[in-house]
Amino acid sequence: MNPETQAIAHTIYIQLGGAGFSSMIGMIQPVLVKDDEEKAEVRATFRWRAKAKDGLNFLEVTLVMSGDYYRVQFGRIGKQEVTRQPIHEEVYADELNPLFEQITGLITIPPVVSCRIQ
Repeated sequence: MNPETQAIAHTIYIQLGGAGFSSMIGMIQPVLVKDDEEKAEVRATFRWRAKAKDGLNFLEVTLVMSGDYYRVQFGRIGKQEVTRQPIHEEVYADELNPLFEQITGLITIPPVVSCRIQ
């Protein structure tokens, strides 16, 4: 995997919420990344432990470089089968986190706790 592909995958991870995102959903594996130079796309796949709506436990986010938007698909990896939901086309960076929360029902941004020491 080339450095540009790694940078794109890292950017997707940060746009989803970075370390806070992974801790809130209980991410269980490193981000899997695949690039398709012919299609000018980079895909990052995320899996988690948290109990989401409809048993969803993975997300694929594909950067479509020709349009500078994401193609997003949620799904469930079971013991014997993989099911996928319909693809969300033309998703932009600022829509990734709200879409994740809407589809999965999971909160991805840790609450801010303030503590005053006297």
